[in-house]
Amino acid sequence: MPATPFHLVVAATPQGGIGRGGDLPWRLPKDMAHFVRVTSWFGRVPGMLAYGPQVAAMLSQAAGDPQPPLNAVLMGRKTWDSIPRKFRPLQGRANVVLTRGDAAARSAIASEATPSTPVHVWSGFDEALEAIAALPGPVGAIHIAGGAHIYAQALAHPLCRTVFLTRVERTDGAAIECDTFLPPIPASVFALADDNRVRELLGPDVDLTTQTHGDLQFKFMVYERRVGA
Repeated sequence: MPATPFHLVVAATPQGGIGRGGDLPWRLPKDMAHFVRVTSWFGRVPGMLAYGPQVAAMLSQAAGDPQPPLNAVLMGRKTWDSIPRKFRPLQGRANVVLTRGDAAARSAIASEATPSTPVHVWSGFDEALEAIAALPGPVGAIHIAGGAHIYAQALAHPLCRTVFLTRVERTDGAAIECDTFLPPIPASVFALADDNRVRELLGPDVDLTTQTHGDLQFKFMVYERRVGA
């Protein structure tokens, strides 16, 4: 079965910094909530908006989640390991982990699946995309969640459709120290969506202002693949 188009979700500095010492260089609760909204809801069901009234109504209920299809979140093993165990697997989404580890390592990752949250383990990026498309149960959208090597593969892949970027900066203009970086988003391939288009994609309730948290400021942005690129 042919692989399915996918989307990329990332928070980065203007210089492309995304990590330091195997972890995020910041703690931004609103960005984490944005990550959950986008990866859980964008593309899951046609017409359902991550920041629209239908999702808002479901989130206000005790269960807060409909039946499948679930979106899939694809990440490398280091990204998986960086998620605190109490938050693994990411709830309400199919978790897909790429690793070249041995059978024991792969089995240990897969064993963290729960009855409502599957965990799949594959070795390669394209192999995973094809395998997700062939899963017996319905799958919504596929979202790429890192790390740097996976992001680089995703940005260069012809099936990457959308980049959901949170731009993070210090309010005083100083650089945020990072040792892991996102490759530049190629302007010849992806175009920055304006606010009206972002609301069409995500819903009317998304906050597109520059927000602050402590000494950091951040803004939600969206890049879409250009027609014919």
